[in-house]
Amino acid sequence: MSMLEMTQRRERGHTVVALEGEVDLDSVDRLRERLDGIVAIDGPCLIVDLTGVRFIDTTGLGMFVRFLDGVRRRGGSLALVAPRGQPLRVFSRTNLARLFPIYDSVSDAVAGAG
Repeated sequence: MSMLEMTQRRERGHTVVALEGEVDLDSVDRLRERLDGIVAIDGPCLIVDLTGVRFIDTTGLGMFVRFLDGVRRRGGSLALVAPRGQPLRVFSRTNLARLFPIYDSVSDAVAGAG
């Protein structure tokens, strides 16, 4: 069973969710529930920091695509922070990087989100 730790903070008016571990079949339902809860309270504009994520499988990718669709329907946005490693490679190789704004740092994402 994989482990995924999630922390949430506000940074210059933006909700940032930092993930550490693996986003896969074992963790994706809990992650989606947590993100849905955050959106219900803080609004549909999120920055998800994948810097501490070691692995994302296709289930995780699908969850991010569906979540992005949901926040866009609510007038929100989802930016990702993925400076290196497997998360950045998998978003790039699957051509999903064109759907998401992907930044090298949370500071860059906050600046890019306005």
